[in-house]
Order: sequence, then structure tokens, then C-alpha cells
Amino acid sequence: MLKIVKAEICDLTNSNLESIYNWRFKEYRCFFATEYVPSFQDHKEFISKEIKENSVSWFFGYFQEKIVSCCCIEKRSHKINSDRFTMILTRVMVNPRWKRKGFARQTISHGIECVRRNREKYRVVLEVFNTNSNAIKLYEKMGFVDTQSKGRMRTMELRHD
Repeated sequence: MLKIVKAEICDLTNSNLESIYNWRFKEYRCFFATEYVPSFQDHKEFISKEIKENSVSWFFGYFQEKIVSCCCIEKRSHKINSDRFTMILTRVMVNPRWKRKGFARQTISHGIECVRRNREKYRVVLEVFNTNSNAIKLYEKMGFVDTQSKGRMRTMELRHD
């Protein structure tokens, strides 16, 4: 069973951070628009800063006591209507050995639910590369619909029924 936690500083072990670094900059590199790859230390500091400042919520999925998935959700309040906010889903990653097991879906669903608690008015948006067909299929199954396509990217929003 997948155990999902909102990441805290104590979850930022070198092992977890190295796994995410490898997925993000080695396995998923084909999707990046640039060849720039930050150092592991820069990556570690970046994630630590986000968690300390609570600017982005990271969610880690553990299976058999090892990190196998993660995602980030950034909350942005609307300036006009303070009880409504937008959640931006980013950095959805799964260990390549554990793909197609439902871990991405579970991690995303858990993250959205944790962030949106006590808020009725919210929207969830994401951007995905047009070439990432597996991710697009997953997002569509979860209820995301296309809202815009520009160049290599498409924007999707979670439909509320």
C-alpha cells in the first residue's frame, strides 16, 4: 500500500532527494526545454527552501519504505475573491521502476485533498508537455480537461462535477 505524506524537513533525507533528483534530471530530462541541470546541492537547497517557507507543498509517496512518487502543489489566492484560490500542480514524478501502478494518481489525489481542505472554491491547473502522452492520459482520467495549448505545452484544469 502506498503511504503518502506532506513532506517536512525531516523527510528531506539525501536518499529521498537523490531519488527525486535522478527522476527529475535524468529520467525526465527528455521533456525539459533546456539542457541546464542544477547540481544536487542546488536541488536540495531549492526543495528545502520551498518546504521551510511553505510556498509549495511537496507530497511524497512511499512504498515498501522507499520513496516512489512525489508531486508539488502551489496555492495562489485570488486577489478579488479571497475565499477562492488556484492550486498549481507541478513536478509529478514516479520512480520509473514503479510506473503504471497508480502511484501518481494516488499522490496527486492526496495532495489536492490535503491542500483544498476547508475551501469550497478552488481550481486546480497544470501544464504538461504535449509529447508526454502517458501523463496526459492520466490527467484526463482524473478529470482534467484542456484549457489552452501553446507551443510544446498544454494547460489543463480539473473539472468539477
